[in-house]
Amino acid sequence: MLKKHNTMIRRTVDVCMTALLLCLMAYQVTGETLHEWIGIGMTVLVILHQILNRKWYGAMFKGKYKSYRMITTVISVLLIISFALTAFCGMAMSGHAVPFMYGMVKVSFARSMHLSMSHWSFVLMGLHLGLHIPVMFAKLSIADKIKTAISVVFCIIAGAGLFLFIKNGVPDYLFFQVPFASLDYEKSGILVFLENILQLTFWGYIGTETAVLCRNSQRKKEEKKNPLLPVVLVMGAVLLGVIIHMISGNRDKKGAAGAGQKEEPSAKADPAKVQDGFILVGSGTFLMGSPESENWRIDDEVQHEVNVSAFYIDPYETTQEEYERLMGSNPGTFEGEKLPVENISWLDAINFANAKSKDAGLTPAYTVTSDGVSWDRSAEGYRLPTEAEWEYACRAGTTTPFNTEKSPDASEANFYGHYPYEIEENYFDDSSLEARPALTGHVENMDEYDTILLGYPNWWASIPMPIASFLEEYDFSGKRIIPFCSHGGGRFGQSLTAIAKLAPDADMGEGLSVHYSGGSTLTEDIQAWLDVNGIAR
Repeated sequence: MLKKHNTMIRRTVDVCMTALLLCLMAYQVTGETLHEWIGIGMTVLVILHQILNRKWYGAMFKGKYKSYRMITTVISVLLIISFALTAFCGMAMSGHAVPFMYGMVKVSFARSMHLSMSHWSFVLMGLHLGLHIPVMFAKLSIADKIKTAISVVFCIIAGAGLFLFIKNGVPDYLFFQVPFASLDYEKSGILVFLENILQLTFWGYIGTETAVLCRNSQRKKEEKKNPLLPVVLVMGAVLLGVIIHMISGNRDKKGAAGAGQKEEPSAKADPAKVQDGFILVGSGTFLMGSPESENWRIDDEVQHEVNVSAFYIDPYETTQEEYERLMGSNPGTFEGEKLPVENISWLDAINFANAKSKDAGLTPAYTVTSDGVSWDRSAEGYRLPTEAEWEYACRAGTTTPFNTEKSPDASEANFYGHYPYEIEENYFDDSSLEARPALTGHVENMDEYDTILLGYPNWWASIPMPIASFLEEYDFSGKRIIPFCSHGGGRFGQSLTAIAKLAPDADMGEGLSVHYSGGSTLTEDIQAWLDVNGIAR
């Protein structure tokens, strides 16, 4: 009775894992937040699955290994590894479920690995399930002809699954060919799940027929029935999927060619007639960049005159409500339907622009492929403003660092206003003794040092006054200052600007900012900082 109860629990866990796997592969349906929580649930079930099947680990190094056992063992081990990597890399990118684990590894690496390993988990899960199907139904008395008929039906279904597998570009994800998944957010949720089920069926079918072939090979010669049938059925499913893909590809090419021949340039929609609330910004000339005297200026902001043609632009940020309506998910951290959407990448914005174009019946401006993004300048669909257009609109005829002339504070805009623009001027314009405390210790042989590692806490977005006293006491001409600071969230603030002002003739090395909590990667961060500055530890 107890054995039967344990078997029922294991079966329930397996069913739940399969259901969650299908949900995880439907990211465009669930959205980011739910996707992360489903991933946490899946991780818990995988761990529970290992506990319930712990005897399998004890038996791994016992008994003989024939073909079936060898294959199931390899698939199971690979599946555990892929699940573990998927979960770890997913948590390293988490912004909702476990945000405190964000950045455990480089996010770009985590994203690429998560994309590949999640799809490997999908493939291996299908094979794993398929390998166990013959065992699960072994006790059922089914006539051989009926078994063959069922196999043929599933051969056709599996072929359709392979076609979808290729069409959706999954092989590219498996082998790290693309950094992002290209998802169709306009596809209905039911269709997304149906396609995933068909794709999983293909790999399950491969596993099932492999199990049948292995078990058949272990039978006595006189007991074997149609030994090559599993091979023929698998080849049939693969061939069917490839043929459907080839036919579909040819139709798409003919359709695209036909559409290109029929398209008339004069048929483009007039953006002014689209009722979307966009405003027309007239053409003009302005100085792009900033003057050398402007604080916080970086080297690529050299002022130059730019001519801008007239363009339409939305006077308001895209709301979370609008983004979710078109993309099916809301990545915003500060959730609110009328709040601006945030936490999206440049590519996310590109895909949103295309979705908005299709929704309005306009020609999308961008084409996204595995090779990159191309912009069709002749398309009337929505697009992102160019850098020049954005600065031209944002400046609105002003020449000051802010189009409000003075730095806004937290009462005028929703931002952390405790570190306002030019806060360091409050410290360093005053050179009185009160602002520069005298130091009790001194470096007698400063001339002997070429490199100075300068450490300090971030003090109200700048350096503490004793550091200012230190920098003003000595001549740092020709010396190299390598800064590092601790902070509670403000990183360097404007401390590097302050150091540069107080030691203008010194060379500034690569800095390191460390949160008060340290972080799990502190040792690696320090070593990387030393290496980039050429300092032997």
